[in-house]
Amino acid sequence: MIPISILETLDGTTDVTPAALLSYSDIQTHLKLDGSADQTIVEAMISAATKLVENYIDRKLVTQHWSVYFDWFPSRPSANDWWDGVRDGAVSTLTSSNAAIELPFGPCQSISYVRAYDETDGTTLVDASNYSVDNKGPIGRIALRSGGVWPSVTLRPVNGVHVRGVFGMGSASIIPHDIKHAVKMAVSEFYEHRGDAESKGLPLGVQILLEPYRRWKLR
Repeated sequence: MIPISILETLDGTTDVTPAALLSYSDIQTHLKLDGSADQTIVEAMISAATKLVENYIDRKLVTQHWSVYFDWFPSRPSANDWWDGVRDGAVSTLTSSNAAIELPFGPCQSISYVRAYDETDGTTLVDASNYSVDNKGPIGRIALRSGGVWPSVTLRPVNGVHVRGVFGMGSASIIPHDIKHAVKMAVSEFYEHRGDAESKGLPLGVQILLEPYRRWKLR
């Protein structure tokens, strides 16, 4: 399954802003800056460098909330479920339950909810007892338990499935020091070349430091 939309904002009434991995004072000491004249630009660089590092290692760092949307629930036809005639029931009762919703990143700490939207945008909350969450692997996965079913509603044509989850390694205090140092190195590079028009991404030294944490994808 390929996610259709990925949003970092809550769909409810309260927004959740992830804590910063590093503070201005951390970088101020690293760069030996005096005062706070460049604080705003440095904080923007910290944010940009953190996201670049997350993208490079394919992991979220500090705890953060994300909404991920799919067009449909996963299903995998079972060889024993073909029949002649008509059968009533949810589509998910006619398919094997071993196909999982694969979320686009990890680590996944928990799933807040899974919702289905019908063609009138009505919402059905999926009972959490129906599914199991993989919060041990490099990415988050959601799979039906034995006997569990996805909602039988007719999903709207796009973004019919909404997964809300909590992702990240944890608080800033438990992020490995070499990852933090990699972010400091990236910010230092950005700050030194802040007048350059061309963006060169993460410096080679930063990439080497991050290699042990990088999640490799097989395509």
